[in-house]
Amino acid sequence: MSRNAFLYGMYTRSRVEQKVKVDETSGQEYLESTTQMRSMIPSWQWQTRGMKSDPKQWTNSGPGAARLDAVALRSVAWNIDHITPEILECVPWVVGKRIADYLTRTETWNLKTWKTFAAAYPEENDRILAQYKITIRTREGENLYELDSITKFLSALPFNHITMLNIQRLKFTKNAMLAVSRIPNLGILALDLSWGDNCPDSISATFMQRWCRLVVEEGRLSKLKVIALRSFELSLLSLHHLAGHPALVLCNIESLKSKVEWDDGAKSSCGWELLSSTEVDGDLKSMWNDPKSTVHQILQKVYKYAVKQTKPDAEHEMSRPATLSIDYGAARSSLGATSLSSLWYTRVAPLPEASSIPRETITTYEPQGPVKKKRKLRPGKQMDIGDILGGF
Repeated sequence: MSRNAFLYGMYTRSRVEQKVKVDETSGQEYLESTTQMRSMIPSWQWQTRGMKSDPKQWTNSGPGAARLDAVALRSVAWNIDHITPEILECVPWVVGKRIADYLTRTETWNLKTWKTFAAAYPEENDRILAQYKITIRTREGENLYELDSITKFLSALPFNHITMLNIQRLKFTKNAMLAVSRIPNLGILALDLSWGDNCPDSISATFMQRWCRLVVEEGRLSKLKVIALRSFELSLLSLHHLAGHPALVLCNIESLKSKVEWDDGAKSSCGWELLSSTEVDGDLKSMWNDPKSTVHQILQKVYKYAVKQTKPDAEHEMSRPATLSIDYGAARSSLGATSLSSLWYTRVAPLPEASSIPRETITTYEPQGPVKKKRKLRPGKQMDIGDILGGF
């Protein structure tokens, strides 16, 4: 990367503030631009709630020396960022479970560590590995500086999973919409522009038509079951285009234009029907507007509801694959409906047959055929558990 490209990358990840000032000597006014630079390394991948404990500085509070297994756990937890899935998969889950429980007690999980464990133990149905939740907070109305790193990270996950993405009160553009369409294994997409964006590059009904056509023709978002578009200027014609998504079951649109068209009777041939307020399997609107639930809990409940719409007897499907829930937006982020024009629609047209659904163009993990041999580790490049404990 050239020096100019590096500086440009730093600048584009910054928020510029401009103030008019007066030169005291000449009395001339001038415009001063200031900015707080942002790191190009995404910190959200490494964030933990707790602090790691250096084994070298640990002192045993009880009598005598500490237990050997406790020493080993602290040493592994301290060096967990250096352990790869290829190394960890050689450790039995009964041992890996103890490491995972220790990380839970000390609140030292981060996204990279969860990725390592989920990739090393893809067959283990454990609560710790079943779901990971991450919250990325930023200022209201900012550009989506983290979207590129989010897309790259999700595209590189080497195991079967479902992603739930919520983006609220940020400057969402057409390029951002195209970037989102390249996220593999996306199960829920919730977008909210209610912060009052009047950007000329904002999403329109015409763009949504082209976006839906691109996604369907290239086989993207083949696992998307729920989409929520709030404060978008969309018409019922957008619902017709969204019906082309092979797995889409539920759609929430908060748009005064679409509500007026629906009330006027323009409902034919769109492939959707307005969801009733009373449902046998539970009230979807109550789930979405539950003030006692977090964003991550709501996304999980709604996705489970969507799975039951297509496969009523598939309760066990929520245990696998693993789910990664991302809440990205302003501090006052919430999913509850803010307008009477927020309506839920459910699919009435039959879903396409599996044979007619194009495969995902982005490479995802699909285990097929015989188990491959484990990759050989280069000497000096990787660390195993023995190296870590031996160093201690």
